[in-house]
Amino acid sequence: MKRKSTGYVLFIIGLFFCGLTSAQSWSKLDSEGDASVVAIDSFIFSRDKDGNIIKRSDDGDFWTVVLTTTGGNLKKGNDNHLYYYNDNILLESADKGNSWDTIPLAFIRDIESEDFFFEDVIQQIETVNGFIVVKESTSTNYDAPAYAEYYHIVDHNGNLVRDFTFVSDPNCHNNNLVLPQIYSNGTHLFNVFINNDVCPTFNVVDLVISADNGNSWNHYPLDSILPDGYTFDKFLDDGAHIYLQAKSGSSIKVFFVNTNGALDELELTGLPSLVINAITSVESNLLASVNFQIYISKNQGDSWSLYSMSGFPSGATVNSIAKAGENLFAGTDQGIWKTKYSSVSIAAVKDKELNTVNIYPNPSSGSFHIAGLEEVSVVEVYYMNGEKIYEIIAEEKDVILNPGLQEGMYILKIKNEGGSSVSRLVIR
Repeated sequence: MKRKSTGYVLFIIGLFFCGLTSAQSWSKLDSEGDASVVAIDSFIFSRDKDGNIIKRSDDGDFWTVVLTTTGGNLKKGNDNHLYYYNDNILLESADKGNSWDTIPLAFIRDIESEDFFFEDVIQQIETVNGFIVVKESTSTNYDAPAYAEYYHIVDHNGNLVRDFTFVSDPNCHNNNLVLPQIYSNGTHLFNVFINNDVCPTFNVVDLVISADNGNSWNHYPLDSILPDGYTFDKFLDDGAHIYLQAKSGSSIKVFFVNTNGALDELELTGLPSLVINAITSVESNLLASVNFQIYISKNQGDSWSLYSMSGFPSGATVNSIAKAGENLFAGTDQGIWKTKYSSVSIAAVKDKELNTVNIYPNPSSGSFHIAGLEEVSVVEVYYMNGEKIYEIIAEEKDVILNPGLQEGMYILKIKNEGGSSVSRLVIR
């Protein structure tokens, strides 16, 4: 009888861990390009090994070249248009890559002198309020009096609406100075000034936001809105919202950036305390890549669960995540991978509870009361990736569980002769 019960418990545990990986599996697409991916409706776009822009349907078996290029960059705008830019060339497609229009940029300078050498390259494209933001990359020699970043607001015919410029100390541009990088949520522009200690001209780190297409900027000193000890790390863009990632040693915090400069901290329960590589909005959920794995959040980033990674290459760094049609795609340094999208993740596996077991409070600050155990039980706690980190033998009906863990989401398993249960523990 005991051996039969043990087998039953192992069977239940097996079902549990099968639930962690889900029935959906990742498979690699036959792409040898730069392995980044963007999606519009039911189509995905990437680059082949020759640099051409390629397209395929979400369930298609082959790629189609939609733009023959060498080098350059592909960008999906907030307006759901595709943009290709290389040197002084800017192309736009409003019909999912079927046709491309040239946007003339006559205002781009071409100046060369003894004091300045302007290398005129379009470095970045963003879209805001129906306009296009063009960042012109300019470099100077070390004798130049200033180092400037030029931005242009243009319409879709290339007509110049406005210029704005960020200028920094030329003595700093070889000393880890992070120059401005524009981000857009579709209606506002976001930027940040970051300077190290060798740059006395700009020693204040500011979050800056523009509500009028770069005409004016509101400044918000980060040292007054970030928690003590945390410094700006980078922006994250999910395609519709802007997030700010901050670091303090090995600790990571992520904030939703409001257009009034206020930062709303995401709780990140269940997410490893590691840098987020990429983030994207899928339907009403968030997906993020962290430490070679993908996590899903169903509550605006407060709690996360490990997404099914069955078949995904070990150690692959995810640089982009996109959903097209019914499928999810991940661009990695080991190619583009595809799986059937499902919002069901390991945290959504339905609990199999013993009849009388009650766990409270849950969430808690770290201590849990387990009541209603009818016989000697093994109580185990796991990380969300399935690694066991805590185990006790409970000989009483009521026990206090105090595993001494940090804030986050964990898996609790209880097993005895009568069966087993799987639950979630949340420590806040």
